[in-house]
Amino acid sequence: MTLVEGLLIVIALSLNIIQVAEYEGSNIHKIKARNLMLVCLIFLLGQMISMGIGYSLTLIPFFRREISADVKAMCYVIAAVIFFAIAGYLVYKTCRKRDIIERVRELRYKRIALEAITVAVLTLAAGFGCGLLKLNPLHAFLSIAFITIAAVIIGIYMGYYQGQRFCRALFGISSIVFCLTGIELLVRYF
Repeated sequence: MTLVEGLLIVIALSLNIIQVAEYEGSNIHKIKARNLMLVCLIFLLGQMISMGIGYSLTLIPFFRREISADVKAMCYVIAAVIFFAIAGYLVYKTCRKRDIIERVRELRYKRIALEAITVAVLTLAAGFGCGLLKLNPLHAFLSIAFITIAAVIIGIYMGYYQGQRFCRALFGISSIVFCLTGIELLVRYF
């Protein structure tokens, strides 16, 4: 896997996290540092666990032993299909619109946890794709950790000050980046 593919995956996942955090930031009445750190921790744990599970699925002997060029090509196609599927889901989410009902005093952690699980499922699929592409797991985990924390903080503040102004655009851009990742894989390896 090249640096370009790794960057595309990290950018697409971070845009998705920014969008979710923007929605949560647009709902709150006041940002508190303790709450912000707790949201960062929830998303960070979700991202790390799902990336680890997705990556460890590729440790199955079928994917790790010395394999023929045909099986390796099939792994690249599977990774590209995974990224196209994620992009399709994000296009669906772009067409849906969630309205803010009211600003609340505190963050609703149950809803945040459910949103973190949704994003984690996408990260699980991306982790599986990264494993198929033989991305260094340390680089993947460090970049996801750093980007997750930054994306949550940026998203919460964007939502707090701007509302859901960029909600649909972030989902759309994220889906485009996942599509570009899939296209880049197919072009590079075929």
